[in-house]
Amino acid sequence: MAFKIPTTQQVYDQIIADIEARINQTSPLLAKAFNRVVAASLSLVITGIYKYTAERAAQSLAVTATGNDLKNIGKDRGVIFKPSTRAILSATIAGDDGTVIPVTRSFVAEPTGLRYFPASSQTIVGGTATLELKCDVAGAAGNLSPGNTLNIGAQVAGVESFATVISSSVIGVDEEPQEDYRARVLTSQRATTGGANYADYRTWAELTPGVKRAYPYSGQFGSGATASAPPDRTIFIESTGADGLADIQLLDSVRAMITTDPGTGFKRQPLGLTDSTLYIKSIVRVPFYVSVVGLNVEAGKEVLAKANIESALILYFASVRMFIEGLGYDGDRNDVVSLASIGGIVSDALTPYGGSISTVKFGLSSVMTESQYRMQQGEMAKLFELSYD
Repeated sequence: MAFKIPTTQQVYDQIIADIEARINQTSPLLAKAFNRVVAASLSLVITGIYKYTAERAAQSLAVTATGNDLKNIGKDRGVIFKPSTRAILSATIAGDDGTVIPVTRSFVAEPTGLRYFPASSQTIVGGTATLELKCDVAGAAGNLSPGNTLNIGAQVAGVESFATVISSSVIGVDEEPQEDYRARVLTSQRATTGGANYADYRTWAELTPGVKRAYPYSGQFGSGATASAPPDRTIFIESTGADGLADIQLLDSVRAMITTDPGTGFKRQPLGLTDSTLYIKSIVRVPFYVSVVGLNVEAGKEVLAKANIESALILYFASVRMFIEGLGYDGDRNDVVSLASIGGIVSDALTPYGGSISTVKFGLSSVMTESQYRMQQGEMAKLFELSYD
């Protein structure tokens, strides 16, 4: 049963009642009466103690803890919070042979305006030099694509004014969102690990910077799958990037994290774990078409109502994902898209505008005839198109 903190007035009234019961007489109504002064002072202190106790109780549970308290709970379970990392790029710059580019020179990215600094001074040889540039700011914003340019902060005689990105040696990653970290801590508390089971694979994969969630399965799934053998394992990776899709560089990092203990550098050797039977794949986004039929809302509110419906549906579909029996927590299960759930989302989004609808339709194509769809291995949902009939 939920605990309700009494108000200061309730505590005050209880203190007065207790005093009067013990001395067998009522307290004067004057605000400066001794009993009432004491009760007023104590009620403030006692209410504060109630609130502090409730806050400390919440911070002792992974499901409600925040900040450093959540991180401390995670540390006790061996689940380390993933901090942000700075992007490190390789870039080439042209110039006259023998010209030195000092380590103190900064470079500014044209797309973002962020600054990058070379790891060491470099000398132009054969008309070019290759620089290792580290972003001044941690996070995904520091990532650049091959072909992007960086302008030199202070011109060096005999050197071009810009460098061109050729590759990334370290991908910049944002600090792990608190709710993603909470999910990992809760998994560690709820799961039974050992022997390279589902929980082990999820725990190992999610240690990788840039991984939001991992979904391990027995067998082979997805494109290119052949007949499955008992040792086969497929791990679907949801990244922290756009749509959660993982690129090949992240998938390779996950493979290395699963097969090698980063703390010791030794290969993991639990039963059944071999690199040749390990398949690391990105999740896929299943596109959904939705049609709202018979929208009825005041003309002046229609644009805002439609925008609210779209925002609500984008969030809803982004939360729908595959569910792994025996590993996922039933209370968090959200792997089915249905007419009822979509209709409820749309109706709730219309509530502020006093609108209504006749019905909704959805499907995996513009022919919207589905009544229910359950996410399969590797699948997560995405709103692809919203229309009105």
